[in-house]
Amino acid sequence: MKKPLKSSWLRTLIPVVFILFTVVGTIWHTGWGTLSSFGWKEIAAICPLGALETMLAEKTILPRALVALVVFFVLVVIFGRFFCGWLCPVPSVSRLLQFLKTGGRRREKEEDVAEEDTQRQIVLPAQPTQDKHGETCGISSCAGCSSCSAGEAVKKAAAQKRQAADAGPLTVLAGALASSAVFGFPVFCLICPVGLTFAVVISLSRLFQFNESGWEVLIFAAFLVLELLVLRRWCRNFCPLGALIGLMSRLNRLFVPRINPQACVHATHGVDCRICADACPEGIDLRKGKLTSADVSVCIKCRACAEVCPSRAVSFPFLPSSPFVETVPMPARGRIEIVPVAERLVGYEEVRRPLDIREAVRQSSRCLRCGRCTSVCPQGNRVSQWMALLSRGDVDGAARLMLQEGAMPEICGRVCPSERFCERVCSMQEAEGAVMIPDMERAVSQYVLDHGFKPGIRRARVPAKAAVIGAGPAGLACADYLARRGVNVTVYDKEREIGGLLSYGIPPFKLSRDVVARRRALLNELGVKLVMATTLGKELDFESIRRQNDAVFVATGAGCAVGLSVPGGDLPGVLPAMVLLGAVSRRALGESNQMPDVKGKRVVVLGGGDTAVDCLRCAIREGAASATAVARKPREALRAMVGELQQAQEEGAEILCGLQVERLVSAGGIVSAVLCTDGDGKELEVPADVVFVAYGFRPEPIPWLAGSGVAFDNAGRICVDDNNATNVAGIYAGGDAVRGAAFVSTAVADGRRAARAILRYCSIA
Repeated sequence: MKKPLKSSWLRTLIPVVFILFTVVGTIWHTGWGTLSSFGWKEIAAICPLGALETMLAEKTILPRALVALVVFFVLVVIFGRFFCGWLCPVPSVSRLLQFLKTGGRRREKEEDVAEEDTQRQIVLPAQPTQDKHGETCGISSCAGCSSCSAGEAVKKAAAQKRQAADAGPLTVLAGALASSAVFGFPVFCLICPVGLTFAVVISLSRLFQFNESGWEVLIFAAFLVLELLVLRRWCRNFCPLGALIGLMSRLNRLFVPRINPQACVHATHGVDCRICADACPEGIDLRKGKLTSADVSVCIKCRACAEVCPSRAVSFPFLPSSPFVETVPMPARGRIEIVPVAERLVGYEEVRRPLDIREAVRQSSRCLRCGRCTSVCPQGNRVSQWMALLSRGDVDGAARLMLQEGAMPEICGRVCPSERFCERVCSMQEAEGAVMIPDMERAVSQYVLDHGFKPGIRRARVPAKAAVIGAGPAGLACADYLARRGVNVTVYDKEREIGGLLSYGIPPFKLSRDVVARRRALLNELGVKLVMATTLGKELDFESIRRQNDAVFVATGAGCAVGLSVPGGDLPGVLPAMVLLGAVSRRALGESNQMPDVKGKRVVVLGGGDTAVDCLRCAIREGAASATAVARKPREALRAMVGELQQAQEEGAEILCGLQVERLVSAGGIVSAVLCTDGDGKELEVPADVVFVAYGFRPEPIPWLAGSGVAFDNAGRICVDDNNATNVAGIYAGGDAVRGAAFVSTAVADGRRAARAILRYCSIA
C-alpha cells in the first residue's frame, strides 16, 4: 500500500531546499546568502528581527529594512506563524544533532524504556483509588481528599511553569531590541540559531569555493550545536524571532485551523479524544471551539492536527467562512464472522474467522491514540503507535512493531482476554464499541507471516549462553528476545512440542496448532536450540545446565490442578478438566492419548472460568448428551470471556451461576449427580455421569530448583523481584510458576522482562 507523504517530511525538506537556494545564490553571486539578507540583486529581504535591531542600532529608519519588515508583516497577517512551521531550519537541525548525539540509537532506547515503564504496572483508568489516609477518590466524583489536593497543586505548578515558558521569548525579544539600541549593534544576530545555521552553510560554501578559511566556521557551528543541544527548548522558551512573529500573527485570520463538529468524535460521541491536541507542538486544543487570538498567534500551520485526525475533522480553510474540506466519517465497528454452529460442532477448526487485512486498515482509523490500552496491557504493547502506522496503510511498519522481540501477536491476538484489558478501557467503547485490537493484531501479524516475515537478529552473535526451562509462553518470549539480541539460547521442555498450555491445554478451535508450529519455525530460524521430550531431574541435571550457561530462565508453568474438597470428590467419574482438554490437544498434535468417554453422557463442569468453558465445548464436540457448567459466582462476575460464554450456549451448553457445590452423589459406586445450594440455601441436584473440575491450577513442586537454593512462597510459587530474578544469581523465573495460573499475555510480559534483565546480567544490554 502506498503511503502518503507526511507534512512532517515536507517541513524537513523545505528548510533544506531553502538552505540550498542560499548556498546556490552565494556561489553564483546573485545577492543571496549574505549573513543578514537574501534576495535578488538590489531586492533583498531582511530578517524582521534583524531589521528592527538594525534600525534601533542606527537610531534611524532604513528604507530597505522597513520595506522588508512591512512585506514580512503582510505575509504573517495572511499565513500566520508559517515561518516557524515551514521555513525555519532550526527544528530540522535540532533533530539531526540529536540523532548524531545518540548515535542513531534513540529509538531503540526509547522503545526499551517504554516497555519497561508500561510493564511495571497495570493501571485501569476511571477506577476508584485510596490515598494513604484511606480517602477514596474516583474520576466521576471527588471528595477533596489529600491525593486530589496534591494533584491540584501539581497542576497549578505546571500551569505556572507553562506561563513562564510562554513569557520567555517575549522577555528575550525585549532584551534583544534593548541591547541593540544600547550597544548600537544587532546583538541577537550573533546568537540566533537561524542566522547561525545560514552562517555555517555560507561559510562552508565560501571555504570550498574560495578557500576563505577562518575561525568563524568553527565558532558559528560550535554556538549552534551548543544552543540546540543544551537549550533543547529554544523555539518555545527563548526564540525572540518566534515571539515577534507571534505578536504579528495575532492579526492573522486566514488559514486558521477549524474543527468540524459533525465529524469530530469528541463532539458527536462525547469521546475523550485528544489526538489533535497531543499532536500540536504548541499545545492548541481545537476541541474547545472558536480559537482565541492568542491561540491563533502561536499556531505554526504545521497541519499536524489535520494529519492525525482519524475522521479528518480538522481543516485549514482560506477564510473563516470557507466550507470545510471533505470529511471522512468514522467507520462503524467491524463485525467478526463466527463459524455457524452446525459447522463448528463437526470438528475443531478455529471458530473466530480472521479479519481481512483491508478491513483491519479501515478499522485502525477508529483508534484515538489515547494510550489507555497500552496502560493496561500486561506487555505494554504500543497499540497507539502501530494503529497510527496501520491507519496510513503501513502494514509492514505496524507488523514490525507488533512482532518485536519476545512478542507473539499471532498467538496473543487469539487467546488474550482483551475484554479484561485493552478493549475494556478503549475510549471508543462509548462510540459503537471498542476498537478490535486483538483481531487487528491477529490479522496484521498473520498477513506478514504469510508473506515471508523473518525475525532478524539485532546484533552479531555474542558469546553469552542462556538456558530456558519450559517452552510455554513465558519461555518462548524469553528465548525469542534473547536470540534476537545475539544470545545463544537452548530451550528444554518435557513435551514433544513447544507451547505449554498453548499446545496442550487450549483447544484447537481457539488456537490452531499451525500457529504454534509457525512460531517454532521462527525460533529455528533464529538459531534457538530446542531440546524437547526431556525431563529435568531425570534425563538432565539442572546444575550441569547452570554450569554450561551464563543465565537460566525457569518457566515450568502451573500444571497441578486444584482439587475438589467436598464429599464425593474422589468418586469414579470425577476428573480434572485438563484430562479432557489435554486429550483433545494431544490428538490434534498426532500424539497418542486416552480420551475420556463422554459420548452420550451427561457432563457437568465445575467452574466458571475459561478452562471450564473450554471443557464444556470440547465435551459437546465429543458427543456428550448434555454439558452443564456449575459456577460459584454470579454470571456478571465469571472469569470466562463473554463472547465464549455466548458461543458455548449457542453450541448447547448450560451455564448455572451462583451455586455452591455441597457434595457429589453416587449411584452404583460412580458419580450420578452434583448437589448444590443457591444463595438462599435452596438445594438443586444436577444429574451427571462425568464431572470435570475446573477450579484452577497451581505450580507443581520443583525439587531440582529448590535444591539450588531458590526460594518459594507458601503456595509453591517461585519468589522473584521486579526483574524476575530469583534470590540465586543468574537464575530467573516467570509465567505461571511465579504467578500461579494467569494469562498468556502476562506470561509473555514476564519472559520479555526477564530477558532484558539477563542481558544486563551478561553485560550485553
